[in-house]
Amino acid sequence: MQDYFDTVYNRLTSAVKGVCQNAGKETIGLPAAFPYMDVSLEDCPASLKAADLEDMDNAVEPVIKITVYTEGQEQADLARNILSLAGAEMQQMLFRRSLGPQRVTVPDTGNIFCISARYTRVICDGDLS
Repeated sequence: MQDYFDTVYNRLTSAVKGVCQNAGKETIGLPAAFPYMDVSLEDCPASLKAADLEDMDNAVEPVIKITVYTEGQEQADLARNILSLAGAEMQQMLFRRSLGPQRVTVPDTGNIFCISARYTRVICDGDLS
């Protein structure tokens, strides 16, 4: 699954590089530079839809969360634009948005705007190559 996640991450960073050069995987704490896009693998259960994949083994249905941080409320439109570009790339990879976009409250940092969305799809051997 890590290879698939790396492929998703690389495609996302390429899709937003015109407006966001700062990105990371599963960032802990606040980013050092803004705007910033964090991509994390939230969950990766075996798929209940595997029976529909014509004997493809090891099918999983990952949940990938994309979180965008900007500094200041005035940058909210930039955060939404970055998330929109990332969402379009996720759709190109046949992911569907399962949650969001939703604003995330960042405790003790009144000047950070944060927005996130979650995406999912069934992935089996040979996908996303």
